[in-house]
Amino acid sequence: MKLEKEFVDLLNIFSPSSNEDGIFNYFLEFIKKHENFTVLNDKLGSIYGYKKGTSSEFKVMISSHSDEVSYQVKEILDKGILKIENVGRIASNYAIGSVLTLYSGKNKYKGVVIVEKIEETIDNLYFDIGAISKDEIISLGIRIGDFLSFDKEIFYSSNDLRFFATGIDNKFGCYTCLKLLSYFNDISLPFDLYIGTNVMEEVGTRGAITASNLINPDIFINLDASPINDLFNSTYSLEKGPFLRVKDPEFLIDKNFLDYLHNLFAEKKFNYQDYFATGGTDARKIHLNGTGSIGTTIALPTRFIHTGKSEASFKDLNESFKIVKGIIEDLNVLKIKKLIRK
Repeated sequence: MKLEKEFVDLLNIFSPSSNEDGIFNYFLEFIKKHENFTVLNDKLGSIYGYKKGTSSEFKVMISSHSDEVSYQVKEILDKGILKIENVGRIASNYAIGSVLTLYSGKNKYKGVVIVEKIEETIDNLYFDIGAISKDEIISLGIRIGDFLSFDKEIFYSSNDLRFFATGIDNKFGCYTCLKLLSYFNDISLPFDLYIGTNVMEEVGTRGAITASNLINPDIFINLDASPINDLFNSTYSLEKGPFLRVKDPEFLIDKNFLDYLHNLFAEKKFNYQDYFATGGTDARKIHLNGTGSIGTTIALPTRFIHTGKSEASFKDLNESFKIVKGIIEDLNVLKIKKLIRK
């Protein structure tokens, strides 16, 4: 089993926070090929396909985020190495020895992450491309603020159950949004539907604020990846379905909506796992938009998240699409009115 072309394309697009133009352009061209959707975007780079419903009384928003964790050049040192800083949360001890690609204008430079001394707490990371001086680095056009990415190789488990890649968080969400957009292009719905992706989630869920201000949804489903430690903790597991995120430090799903989803998932026999998270997603900002929005995050269980290579399950990937598709198909005006207390 292999990933579909769109997912591979997205994984190969480098999209650090604040520099997601590659994903924006990919979504733009994809939406244009679906005549029943109209392009809608904010000034930061979040982009959505909008489809008018048979009734426009309510709005349903299906969101993801387009940025991935990365590094950025902070300082150029005399001996030709670069001091780098993470953009998004990355554990420093996972980075040591990692091969990164530095993007500087149209040029790319491969190198390795190094530290001055391996200790339990690592304060400073450096990047070595083999240059011998600061002047050489400058002559290559490398500047403060240039971004670096983990290696983009994609590979698969020998049993065809799993895939490994950089940026599953959150090219999974982007891919699933594109798949949903294509599926619903020719299907009439009793509400306005918005499907797309937000910028800068990894640095404070910033795009979620501007995108939800733009759309002002009544109901939302956010798509993201979430960490799983099932090799050493049996609470959750790969192949048991995506996470239904119930609670995190800045989000708590509305109990009526949780009951609705539990009942729907049982009726449709969807595989899923109720998930209590320690980190946040774009849902933390979307549900506070305007006078409030009802929703949650459906998340792909992902091993080794925010590291050089993450692992996820094809079964969980496919079930995620089925679940969100099922929610969209089940919602109607009466159900939305009940959920939002109108």
